[in-house]
Amino acid sequence: MSEDKVDKSYGLDPADAELPEPPEPPEPPESSEPPDPPEPSAIKALDVCPNCGSPMGGADAVVCLRCGFDLKSLKVIKVNTGETVEPEPEPDEPDEPAAPLCERGRADPGLPIAMAVGGLGLLALGYLFGAAGLVEAVEAVEDETAGFFATLGGRLGGLIKMLVRTGTLSLAGLGGLSVLAHMLNTRIGNVKLAAVRMLGIFAVIGLLTFFNADSQTLEGAVELVCLALAFVGLATVLFRLTVRDAATLMGLIAFAVIGLLLLSALVMWAAPQPG
Repeated sequence: MSEDKVDKSYGLDPADAELPEPPEPPEPPESSEPPDPPEPSAIKALDVCPNCGSPMGGADAVVCLRCGFDLKSLKVIKVNTGETVEPEPEPDEPDEPAAPLCERGRADPGLPIAMAVGGLGLLALGYLFGAAGLVEAVEAVEDETAGFFATLGGRLGGLIKMLVRTGTLSLAGLGGLSVLAHMLNTRIGNVKLAAVRMLGIFAVIGLLTFFNADSQTLEGAVELVCLALAFVGLATVLFRLTVRDAATLMGLIAFAVIGLLLLSALVMWAAPQPG
């Protein structure tokens, strides 16, 4: 028994019975990548660089001659223009504070105190006993005891003047040290120790006044040179200064002493005279 062939055309023309074409796939979504840069002809002429703000070379300029920004690729490229661009200055680091001029050492305050006591003690004995070079010459009298007491007032007066002079120089030295510390952008440190050191320096320097010579000019010149050298040496050792700074300190003290002398002369001149 044969099977009948089933007609699946459903009475339509076989050509019309073909299946319809499948629909076209949907377009892919737009990519997140940036679009291609426009052609140079499509770039709008700019007056300034959008990267650094410098003026462009002209309407046809595509690359900034200062920072190398390319308007076509929108990137910075290296350009050899021959121009020198100064680098931005780096912030200055704060300087470390300098050490104070007067710090306590192993020999402090014993050494400067010994210098002050020893120097002033020898000077006091020299003035009391009329050492040569310290006390002005007085007429000798027949009786040595009478002569000693006759000149005792002058010797005590010289001793008092020496003490006042040494104290004044020490105060002037302390003031000069303060000015020097300001010039060196530092500070004095231990002020009491600095005052004791100054007193010790001028007490030792005062011993040079024992030098006596027949010529007053020669004596004054030798004492002046020795005083300057002794001060620079002692200031260098006690305050750990350089020779230049010690010489500067000596000059500051000299100016201070001259100012004090002028001030005292002005006060004496302005003071009413008795009688």
